[in-house]
This record gives sequence, structure tokens and C-alpha cells, in this order.
Amino acid sequence: MKTLILTLLSLCVALPSLALDTDSYRTWTNQEGKTIEARLKEKTDDAVTLVMRNGKSYQVALADLSQTDLEWLDTQSAADTQASLDEVGLLIPPLMTSPGDLLFEDDLTEKTEGWKAGNGQWEIVDGALKGMELEADDHAATYKRNLTFQNAIIQYQIKLDGARVTTFSVNDSVDHVCRVLFNEKGLSTQKDDHDHGGPDTAVKFTTHEMEFEPGEWHTVLIEIHDDTLLAQVDDEDNVSLGSHELIAEVEKASIGFTIGGESVSFKNLKIWDAQPNEDWESTRKKLERKLD
Repeated sequence: MKTLILTLLSLCVALPSLALDTDSYRTWTNQEGKTIEARLKEKTDDAVTLVMRNGKSYQVALADLSQTDLEWLDTQSAADTQASLDEVGLLIPPLMTSPGDLLFEDDLTEKTEGWKAGNGQWEIVDGALKGMELEADDHAATYKRNLTFQNAIIQYQIKLDGARVTTFSVNDSVDHVCRVLFNEKGLSTQKDDHDHGGPDTAVKFTTHEMEFEPGEWHTVLIEIHDDTLLAQVDDEDNVSLGSHELIAEVEKASIGFTIGGESVSFKNLKIWDAQPNEDWESTRKKLERKLD
């Protein structure tokens, strides 16, 4: 009796892992219609490693798999990517870099210490920071804070309601470094004038046309790494980028929102340290072909 009880207990402990293992197996089909039942162990750019129930593993080229298998792999990759994004709080995937440590976070549902409201009118409306330019100021509305970094991924959400233009600016301890600009017709990126009156001048990178409907929230993702500035809105179809040596040379010391006209709302600001992405060069070539 004691032996029987121990055997049953052993089965009860083993069953959960067995069920999980069984769920991971599926039928794979090659181009010739031959099938095997196996689980996915690893996927590379051109092959998968499959493990059968008997423990034998096989490497199969992606080109040899059926269209159904390829679509299933795409679904798994998309799910893995989304899970990784959710884990760190990213709403859309970075294209140039990977997120490191979280450097700063402010949901902008209230005015917090550290921000400096310059020109314009700034208030919290419907759980978001809302700003507008005041004609009497004769200057764009500004909302800035100190933040030291070199490379960064910057994410926030934006809603335009009549503004001519709004920007996210990055500055060093001396002057402006670079910025991303948005208006009702699209987005653009630029290296800023860094000496105001000297030999240096602003350099506009690329402009992407898209519509910012009044009252509609959009997700902005800005990446700064070495000499390159990249911005996307909502997805990789809406991108602007460019490079300049100044961006790599200086340590960034502050960030800020600016607004020309009336009005813009902001929420959910997060900033991570940006780590290099080994696939960036191939991604960049694809983006530049789109932008040409």
C-alpha cells in the first residue's frame, strides 16, 4: 500500500510538467508534404531546431517549411516581441536601439517637481499636461526639466488640438542640440543651431507626411544613439531620422516640450538608456529606401 501511494504521488507531481510539454508539440510540414510532431527549440534567421518526443533534434531550413508553419512562427515572434515590450512598458518597438535602465518616468497627470514652465500656459486637463502659446509672450510655450544622459529611448503620447507646431527638444549645458517637430501635416527631425549667431546652423534631416487629427492621441518614440536621431509615431511607417556629429559629441543635460499655437496635450513620458541594436544597419538601409 505504501508503495502504491508513493507511486500515485509521483504521478501527480509529474503530470503538470507532462501536460505543459505536450502542449508545446505541434505538427510540422515540409514543402514535400512530409510531417513530424515536434516542439520548437530555437529559431534563427534561416532555420529552426525541432525536438521530437523521443528527444531527437533536427535543424530545418525555413525555406523547407510549409507556409502554415512560417505563419505560425511569425505569430510566435510577434507574441514574443509584444511580451518583451509589455515587460518594460514600451508601446511600440524601437528600431535603432534596445532599452536599458529606466532613467525617468512621469505620467504627466499632475505638475511634478523638477519641471520648469517657461512661456505659455500649462495646466493639467483630463489627466494630461496641456500647454498653449500665449500671444503676449511673443515666444513658443516651453516646459523643461534637467536630465543628464548620452543615449536614450524617449516615449510619450501626444494630442494636437490646433497648434501650429510642437517639438520635443534635447539640450546640453550650453544650448539646443536636436529636436523632433510635429504639426498637423507630419513630423520631422533636425540638429539645432548650437551657438545662436555663430557659424553653426540648424540642419533639418527628413520630413514624413502624416495627419495628426485634432483630439486623437498618438504614441511618439524617439531614439538617440551616438550621432543619430530617430523618431517614429505609432509605428515604423511614420519615421524621420538623421545624423550629425554634434549629437554624439555632447552630453545631454535637459529635455523639453515646446508649443507654437493652441494647443497640445502630453502624457505617459518614459525615458530609458538606449543600448545598441546589432540589426540597426540593415534596418537603417530599409528605412532610408522608404524615405528616399
